[in-house]
Amino acid sequence: MILLWDEQYVRITLTLLGTYFLIISLMQVLLQALSYRRHQRRLRSNNDELPSLTLLVPARNEEHVVVEALSRSLQLPLKQFDVIVVENASTDKTYKLLHEMFQMRLENGIYRSITHPHLRMIRSSIPGKAHALNLALPHVHTDIVATMDADTIPEISGIEALLRDFKNRPEIQGLGGIVRVMNPEKPEDRKAYPPKAHAYAIQSLEYLRAFSGERLGWGLLKANIYMSGACALFRTGTLRERGGFQIDTVTEDLETSLDLISCADKDQHPIDILPAVVAWTQVPHTLMSLFQQRRRWQAGLWQCLWKFRGLFLASKRGVVGFIAVPYILFTEGFGPLMEVLAYIMIAVALYCEFIEPMPLVFVTALGLTLSGLLTVWAASVENRYIPKDSAWPLIKIFFLSLPLNLIHRPLVNLVRVEACLRFPWIRSWGVIQRSQMTTTTETTRQQA
Repeated sequence: MILLWDEQYVRITLTLLGTYFLIISLMQVLLQALSYRRHQRRLRSNNDELPSLTLLVPARNEEHVVVEALSRSLQLPLKQFDVIVVENASTDKTYKLLHEMFQMRLENGIYRSITHPHLRMIRSSIPGKAHALNLALPHVHTDIVATMDADTIPEISGIEALLRDFKNRPEIQGLGGIVRVMNPEKPEDRKAYPPKAHAYAIQSLEYLRAFSGERLGWGLLKANIYMSGACALFRTGTLRERGGFQIDTVTEDLETSLDLISCADKDQHPIDILPAVVAWTQVPHTLMSLFQQRRRWQAGLWQCLWKFRGLFLASKRGVVGFIAVPYILFTEGFGPLMEVLAYIMIAVALYCEFIEPMPLVFVTALGLTLSGLLTVWAASVENRYIPKDSAWPLIKIFFLSLPLNLIHRPLVNLVRVEACLRFPWIRSWGVIQRSQMTTTTETTRQQA
C-alpha cells in the first residue's frame, strides 16, 4: 500500500499500463483490417443439395422464450432437418408449455410432436447445457449438428451458408457465423437496429466488435478459437469421435472449440467463422443477469485457458499457439485486471497530483475516439453483408460507444475481476432472467 503513494512507482505503473493498452489497440486495428479483408472473400452460392442438419436446443427454465424460438426454428425451409429440444431439469413451466404447444407424445423414452414431425423432445433430470447436448447427441441422424440456445432464432440465409461451406470444405469440423442481438418485444423486426432499449443497444455493440471486429480477422488467419454457443455447427461424426461436447468448464462452446483445435493435425485449423448472420439472440435485460452472464464467461475463459494451456506458444499450432492464444490470454484473461488497476492508479495519481488533469483528458478522449472509430469500422464491415433495412446507423453507434466504454465496461470489469479470482469454484450458470418474446405465435397462445 505504501507504493501506491510513491510517485515514481505510480508513474512507472501508468507507463507500463499505457504501453499494454497501446499494443492491444494496435492489435485491434490489425484484426479489424483483417475482418474487412475477410468479408471481401465472398461466400460461394450454388444450388447443390445441402448436408442434413439437426438443431439441438437445451432449455432450462426458458418458459418465456422457448415456444417462440422453436416455432421460428421449425420454419427453416431445409429438406433434411430435425430439431431436438432437451428439457433440462426446469423448475418453471418449460416442460408444460412444450408438451401442450407442440402436442408431445411419448414413444420409446422420447417425446415426438404430433403437429411437427421434425420435432423431438428429451427430458433430463441433470442440469447443465453440455450434459443436455450430450444426452441428445446419440439421437442425431444427420451429417451436421447445430447447438442453438433456447432464446435464439436462426437466420436461414446464414445457416444455408454454413451448410454449403461444410460441403465445400471437408477439412472444417466446426463453423460459426455472426450473431446479432434481437429486440425480444419484436424478434421478427430487423429494420430498427440497433434495438431502442439502452441495455440491448449497448450489448449489440459488444457483439458487433467481437464478431465483425475481431473473429472474422482471426478467421482469415485460420486462428479463430471462438464458436458462439448461441449458434454453432459441427460435423456429427467428429463430435462423437471426441466423446461429445466437453463438460469440464462452464463455457462448453469455447471448450469444445479448443478441444477440436488441440486434436487437429499439424498446420490444420478445424473451425472457422463466416461473414454471414446465422442467428438473433436475446441478451440480459437486467444488471444482475448481465453480471451473472459475464461472471460465467470470464470464469469459463480461464478454465479453458488452464485446461488447454498446452496450446500456449505451441509450435505445432502455428498462429494459434504463438499469437491467438497469447492475445486472448492477455486481452480477455488479464484485460479486466489491467483495466481495474488502471482505474486505481489514475485515481491515486490525480489525488496526489502526480499527473496533470488535462493530459489525462486528452489521452482519454483519444482512446474513446479510437474505440468509437473501430466500432464504426466494424459496423461498416457488417453492413456489407446484411440487408440494408437492418444496417447499422454509423453516426449513432459512434456516440453509443461512449456509454459502452465509460459506464458499461467499467461495471462489467469489476465482475470479471471477481471471476478471475474465483474461476476454479464457479461451476454453474446461475439464473438468467429472460424477456418475454411477443410475436404472432405468442399472441395466438395468449388468446387461446
